[in-house]
Amino acid sequence: MSRFIQLFSLLMIATAAMAATANDGGPQLASTPATVPGVPGGAPAAPGGDAMIFIMIGGMILFMWLLVIRPQKKEEKRRKALIDSMKPGHQVVTIGGVHGEVVTVGELTVELNVTKGDKPLVMTFNRGAIATNVTLIAADAKPAK
Repeated sequence: MSRFIQLFSLLMIATAAMAATANDGGPQLASTPATVPGVPGGAPAAPGGDAMIFIMIGGMILFMWLLVIRPQKKEEKRRKALIDSMKPGHQVVTIGGVHGEVVTVGELTVELNVTKGDKPLVMTFNRGAIATNVTLIAADAKPAK
């Protein structure tokens, strides 16, 4: 995440520098047209300096989408598929590190059997608290025959 912040800061500094060089030395009043410095008579500046700002803003939005929004959506889809695939008998791990076997899957909760002894201990967790489905990972890791 710190690399992202560094890149974003660098992009912001570059945008500010381009905006400063697009101006001809200072702020312009709305009623006075931009002029090329050093030209007698105040010849108007070539249009297009403001277009670079819009290109940089578009680049920043694209940058944010590629590095933040897109991976987050992929991870969200993966978690939804993981939670929807849970069935009784699956071995799972919660976000708190509790290992257990799924007993029942409700609409909002999951009941896990977390004991290995003779007395069963069934705990209820929110469905979103499941971090890993060990049964599915083990099934994917088996070599194909």
